[in-house]
Amino acid sequence: MVSSFGQLYVKTGEVEKQIGRDLNLALKLRNEARYKPGALLRRENAVELLSLARRLLEFVEEKTGSGGNP
Repeated sequence: MVSSFGQLYVKTGEVEKQIGRDLNLALKLRNEARYKPGALLRRENAVELLSLARRLLEFVEEKTGSGGNP
């Protein structure tokens, strides 16, 4: 899914390259947390991931024209 997102939106310039990098980092951190027992994620990681989530939500709302309204 991350790879497809990169192909569809990052490589075409619809989304900043930094969002693509951050999404790849998020996947890496997710995999570490899931598959490495005792993996520790820092508060800084959580803050970065929340920021990424907000930026992705803004992109989806803009793309779909939903603006967060039902």
